[in-house]
Amino acid sequence: MDLDELKISKRDKLLEDDCEICVKSKQVKNQSHVPVPRAKRPLQRVYMDFWGPYAEGIGDERYYLSLIDDCTRHSWVFIKKNRLSSSVQNTLEIWLRQVEREAGKMLLVIRADNAKEFLALESWGLLRGIQLEFIEAYTPPQNGVAERFNRYILEITRALLFDSGISRKYWKYAVVTANYLRNRTTIVKGSDNKTPFELWHGHKPDLAHLRVWGCRVLYHHKSDDKLESRAMEGTFLMYGKSHKQYFVLPRGGSELKLVTNPEFRERENGYLSEPLANQVDVQSVPTSAILPIEAPQMPAETPAGAGPPVNEPIHTDEPMTDMTPETLNTPLNREDGEKERDSSSSTGGTMDKPVKPSRVQPEGEAEQRAPKRPDEVREVLRTDDNPLEAEEVPVDAGQESMPDRPPGRRSERVRQPSERMMESRQTELTYGRKRKAEGEDGSDDRPAQRMRAHLARLAVAAELLQTDREYEVAERVCAAPRLVARGNEQSDDDFDETFAPVFRLDSLRILVAIAAQLGLEAHMLDAMNAFAGSDLDKPNCMEIPEGLQDFDPEATSAKGSLVLELKKSLYGLRQSANLWHRKISDFLKKIGFKLITADPSVFMNGRGLIIAVYVDDIVIFGKDAKEIDVVKQRLKEFHPMTDSGLVKKLLGIRFTWGKDRSIQLDQESYARQILDEFGMADCKPASTPIGPSVKLEAPDSSLLGRAEHKLFRRLIGRLIFLVIATRPDIAFAVNQLSQYLAEPRKVHLAAAKHVLRYVKGTICYRLTFSAKGRPKGLYAYADSAYANSAKNRSTTGFVFFINGTPITWTSRKQSVTAQSSTEAEYMAVSEAAKQAIWTRHFLYAIGKGSIYRDAPTTIYEDNQGAIKIADNPINHPKTKHIAVRYHAIRDHIGNGEIRLEHLPTDKMIADGLTKATNHVSQGRLVRDLGLA
Repeated sequence: MDLDELKISKRDKLLEDDCEICVKSKQVKNQSHVPVPRAKRPLQRVYMDFWGPYAEGIGDERYYLSLIDDCTRHSWVFIKKNRLSSSVQNTLEIWLRQVEREAGKMLLVIRADNAKEFLALESWGLLRGIQLEFIEAYTPPQNGVAERFNRYILEITRALLFDSGISRKYWKYAVVTANYLRNRTTIVKGSDNKTPFELWHGHKPDLAHLRVWGCRVLYHHKSDDKLESRAMEGTFLMYGKSHKQYFVLPRGGSELKLVTNPEFRERENGYLSEPLANQVDVQSVPTSAILPIEAPQMPAETPAGAGPPVNEPIHTDEPMTDMTPETLNTPLNREDGEKERDSSSSTGGTMDKPVKPSRVQPEGEAEQRAPKRPDEVREVLRTDDNPLEAEEVPVDAGQESMPDRPPGRRSERVRQPSERMMESRQTELTYGRKRKAEGEDGSDDRPAQRMRAHLARLAVAAELLQTDREYEVAERVCAAPRLVARGNEQSDDDFDETFAPVFRLDSLRILVAIAAQLGLEAHMLDAMNAFAGSDLDKPNCMEIPEGLQDFDPEATSAKGSLVLELKKSLYGLRQSANLWHRKISDFLKKIGFKLITADPSVFMNGRGLIIAVYVDDIVIFGKDAKEIDVVKQRLKEFHPMTDSGLVKKLLGIRFTWGKDRSIQLDQESYARQILDEFGMADCKPASTPIGPSVKLEAPDSSLLGRAEHKLFRRLIGRLIFLVIATRPDIAFAVNQLSQYLAEPRKVHLAAAKHVLRYVKGTICYRLTFSAKGRPKGLYAYADSAYANSAKNRSTTGFVFFINGTPITWTSRKQSVTAQSSTEAEYMAVSEAAKQAIWTRHFLYAIGKGSIYRDAPTTIYEDNQGAIKIADNPINHPKTKHIAVRYHAIRDHIGNGEIRLEHLPTDKMIADGLTKATNHVSQGRLVRDLGLA
């Protein structure tokens, strides 16, 4: 019988589906050709994947973690040393906080493969409302966006390495640059020819600054040698934050340097082809080079289908986190015995022999190890990974706005200190050499190695040099010291205390009021290099800074076997401020001054002289100019001081002395600086700081992007100092806006700019202290506004006067929710009572109790119920729940220290400190406060 005789047809019911053996024998994976619906908004879905391992990194980097936004195709890259789930979770936490704040939207879905490190994140996602989609095992097409991203990034990376001739050991820089270029040059399908950068940020990228990667550059070099070359050669490796900044490896150097506007020789390769004799010191790489994630400012409106500005991986505006030199300068410890995966995404290939990096790059330090330029450029770069491994953060080389910061890397330090600078250092510290060799005796019995472990590294910071500032010491001119210790690397064993008090601004205004009333003078001294020269309470050592060794043959021959033992304090040490305050306090006590108990930075002697100390600013109040001169002379003998005579400016506050003994305080210059800083110098003035119709509780208003958020916080910080120093008229507005610092919206930024418009129109307002002020003595006004702050809290406001001029004021949200307006008023007057007791204490301590005439201090209150609760300690059902601490006012009233007096609401000055006012009420408030 042949096959034809079997007469089996496909029409028969005997099909393969009915034969399980056939299914088991022939089963193939059926791929779905229906694409996953594209996300409609940013952060609706993000693709995540690992690439690696690749063992050719110079900082033990083996992987990179990629994140791609489905809507905009904007990508982030994180260089990693391992694939531990804890490391991935830390990275996601940091990244998530930034991008959600920038976008004003929440992340909904993360799609990843079923690797163990990703599966372990499921509980983390549940806690944050984030769904993790895991693809089927061995099915890379289900994570196709991430797979295609890896392929594209590696194509660019290989091209960069092959063209430049740079060794694959520096693949991380190429990966960072590749992602930077991808976000700015690829066109997203269906986006009307827009790049991921434009869809993410809302504006087209500027490509004018792009240069050939790995090319030779010439950059400006500052040197004390007048005949030395003014340009240095190097190799371009990464983009900086600004379009004008680039990271360059100097020729023959081992430390990346951030330079501005270098000269590019794009047809010439850089100097990285020598054999790798010495690995680049990762610790010298600026953190901003790779650490940061781009955080551009979000536009007011985002085009349809495009996401609000978020940040990007390679080239970002701001660092992902607040990384300070302290956190970034700590070397990372390798996790010994850690097993890493041999494969990840389908993109990885076989590995060549791993080349171990000489050193692990610390967290956040830009991955800018000086790439050498070996001849082995033929190998295919396969692994994606970076040495950022303490708490891996995005590896974004280029940031668009570089914040000013003290130079923290050796590449930014002065290489060759001048002889004059070396001479000036002798005024700052005395060197004591200690041998590092174990078991070798030194000048004391402490082990040299242990001393070295407790060192505070020295930074000779070029940007911090004050080469033009000179001062006279012992009849000779010295240059200002240039040494700064790295206090962030000190351990707790290196010091006992770090706190150093300064006088309160309340104290300053009280002293000014007394000076105006009694005709006192106020002279100011400025202690030069106050933090340098105090005796250390504990031994501290430092490494010998670069450049100093050239002046010390013994140090040079020892080749690093010596460290410096500090004999005196130095700028940068964490205890320096405390040591200076103890030093000046001890001296003032030695010459007859006593510290008053009301303020730890105000001193008084038996002849009526009062000294107030604010760090290195010393203000002397007294009636007799000769006695003031005697004290000033003693202080100058104690420490080098500059004598300003009568105070003209202190802490940014201008003092104007009138012929009638009046004293005016204003911050006009500071206010103009604020207006210039925030682009409001030419704005139209407003008549009120905040209008009654403004509603700050506006959930419909969109959240600020990262850049605007930082702008808002900085603006409120500037305004707060204006309020606490001389401008009580804007206290309520600034207090209300400061309650939204964590999550500000556009309505809050607009309101803050409105405050600036009011400041523009009232920029000349000042406090005037005069002996002719009325009424005389110390008195106060206290008020509250019921449930007008966030979370239905009430607002407390009070202001204290001496001789008709405000000396202290407050506008703040109450700490508990009041159940009635009477309760809110009672809590407000209780807070005012605490301030009254302190003010009386201060006046008594400086011998000016006559200001309050040894009588109760009157606090005016407009709520009869609150006055009765304070005067009559009865247990009423409606007040029995009030916290005990608010009832302290009853004791003060009973002791005759405070007296409450009713005042009609229309005459209550503190009313303007608790609620928004119209232009009429604001004008009355300004008049009552004596601002003019």
